[in-house]
Amino acid sequence: MIPSKEVTDLGVPLTGTESIWSLTSDENGNVYGGIYSASVGGRVFKIDSQTLISSDLLGEPVDDSEDYVRSIAYYDGYIYAGTGSTNGRVWKINPNTKDKERLVQRRIQFIMVNLTKWELLMGLL
Repeated sequence: MIPSKEVTDLGVPLTGTESIWSLTSDENGNVYGGIYSASVGGRVFKIDSQTLISSDLLGEPVDDSEDYVRSIAYYDGYIYAGTGSTNGRVWKINPNTKDKERLVQRRIQFIMVNLTKWELLMGLL
């Protein structure tokens, strides 16, 4: 994909979105975002780089007890979503199979925020 200097308004990514908290992209140019929504819960959306169509990646909230996906990163084929305003959890999501796994604190070796790309890089034990 050749970068352009044009901006395209794609509208609201998901019905119920109140705000977008974070964005990341994969090696194919697909964009993933984390939202806040009191009505549909904290979700991850994907904007397909070829069609520019937005979809609800999981079809459900990332974390049933949270309305926020506050941080998001793409690394090594997985989406990492940080949820919460009260519990603060990290989820590993396979964007192809839609499988998700809650990462418990003892399994997280390090977290580094790369501010130039807005990505969260994680090393797992």
